[in-house]
Amino acid sequence: MRHLLSIIILGLVISFFSCSDDDEWAEFNEWRKLNLADFVEKTSEVVDGEKVYDMIIPEWNNTAYILRKRGYKEGTGTQSPYYTSTVAVNYVMSTIDGEVYQSTADADTVTTLKVNEQITGLQIALQYMKVGDSCEFVIPADLAYSSIIKYDMYGNLILRPYSNLVVNIKLIDIPGLNKE
Repeated sequence: MRHLLSIIILGLVISFFSCSDDDEWAEFNEWRKLNLADFVEKTSEVVDGEKVYDMIIPEWNNTAYILRKRGYKEGTGTQSPYYTSTVAVNYVMSTIDGEVYQSTADADTVTTLKVNEQITGLQIALQYMKVGDSCEFVIPADLAYSSIIKYDMYGNLILRPYSNLVVNIKLIDIPGLNKE
């Protein structure tokens, strides 16, 4: 009798968790479809007869691309970071529904990053900027965190899988790069 009760309890626990996982992934699949559709829409978005975004296709990988919003604020710099550069930036990274994932804008300080340690989409974006540029980029999920779910240290969901990222970034400096 004791074994039968244990088996029933175990079965209930397994069925509870497996149902919640299915529901959770179903929600993420809808989110994935929404992000895919949003990115495709942005690639052809037109306002007043002009495309809103330019495709940025890196020379080193012609199958990957991100979008850069036209009409960005150009800086006065003449140099772009290299893959191995360290950069000083301020940025806000959010999902397509406006939920902020990461931000340095509130800190009122400059953040330094190694280009080659960032997600692929941000690596591409940074290498297509010049010092002083302020740009908006849209990074597709496959060049961001793809199917990875991000949680904070308390176990709260902070980034759903398959999220495109909208990055508003200002390239402040490229410390250590020989200036022209």
